[in-house]
Amino acid sequence: MTSGTDADLLVPEGTRLLHIGPPKTGTTTLQGAFDSNRAALAEHGVHYAGRGRQVRAAASSIAVEDPSPRLVAVGARRWRRLVKEVSQSKAARVVISSETFANADDESLRTITNAFDAARTHVVVTLRPLTKILPSQWQQRVQGGVTDSYGDWLEAILRGQREATRTASTFWRRHRHDELVARWGQAVGPENVTVVVLDDSDRRMLFDAFERLLGLPPGLLVPDGRSNPPLSLTEAELYRELNRQFFDEKQWPRAVHDQVVRPAIAGYLKEQPRLATDRPIVTPAWALRRADDVAQEMIAAISSSGARVVGDLQLLRQVDTEAPAVIEGLDHIPVAVAARAAMGVVRHTLVEPPVRRSAGAGRTPKATRGGGEAKAGAGEGAIQPRAAELTSAELLRVVGGRVKRRLVRRRAGS
Repeated sequence: MTSGTDADLLVPEGTRLLHIGPPKTGTTTLQGAFDSNRAALAEHGVHYAGRGRQVRAAASSIAVEDPSPRLVAVGARRWRRLVKEVSQSKAARVVISSETFANADDESLRTITNAFDAARTHVVVTLRPLTKILPSQWQQRVQGGVTDSYGDWLEAILRGQREATRTASTFWRRHRHDELVARWGQAVGPENVTVVVLDDSDRRMLFDAFERLLGLPPGLLVPDGRSNPPLSLTEAELYRELNRQFFDEKQWPRAVHDQVVRPAIAGYLKEQPRLATDRPIVTPAWALRRADDVAQEMIAAISSSGARVVGDLQLLRQVDTEAPAVIEGLDHIPVAVAARAAMGVVRHTLVEPPVRRSAGAGRTPKATRGGGEAKAGAGEGAIQPRAAELTSAELLRVVGGRVKRRLVRRRAGS
């Protein structure tokens, strides 16, 4: 655990602070704080690189195996733009953040650090307990199209061979945290790696650590009011069945799932308050024990890695002693959850663009940044004529046309 003054953590001027996640370690909250406080950061000599909350497309073009053709075209262009932006920045310190960087293999990792000048790069890894990452990662993978139940997915991750499946190998590349720290430490030097262990009892801990690293006034980083809440087990199971029918039965294109189904359904579900029928994703006792065994190994390795550690590594060991031995399945999906999924598709294709999510516990929609209600302009946010005035045939043509236009624009990188 690192303590002492802010100067103990402050990185030198000229540093490129590269935050690599991994996923599900407070990355969305941190990136939102950087993105929404750009002006204040600049006043203190810190430049947050990229456009928007994170540089996912740019990072994916370098760090993701077998990227899609669209990602190759769009991501490569954004990667070049990002590298140029970082190299030309006159700020005292530059921050680059994307959890996608955690996917990088050794060759990609060298490409990334060389692009930002390895001698000036300081890598930050943010960590949470593996026992909390497991359910969060499963529901995220379900959103991406996975059809495995949570139990089967855990078996593949924790009892199978690490390289047996792409799912397992990708998970452990990101979340075998000691190896993640070691790989990046080999590229930039272990003294240029900082590990931040999140403490759920201290909501400002993550912000405080980055403020110390960058020489920012305490309290400057504040949340932007958006979050990336997980799906409940009920919602994830609905999504999983949809994936099964979509891919296994209909064999429809992944592009439609990624560009229409996923943002429509997951985006809408996350904005809604929890239903009384929602059930949490519960990890069985055997999986928690296995994850704790891995956590002990990771703690020992990180402790001796030479990397700086902010926080208490022992927080990575969190096991629910009352966890069930077997996961109870769902025998039905509430009608209200199914209706919400349908509403998400309707809104996405016909009514209005998704509004930004709130960080509130109720998971309710938030107004747009400029204040007030989201405006329906002349684009996809408004319908001319209104849906209620269309016949069934006309409605189908409108929906089909909108879906087609969305796909064309997104493939073009707009």
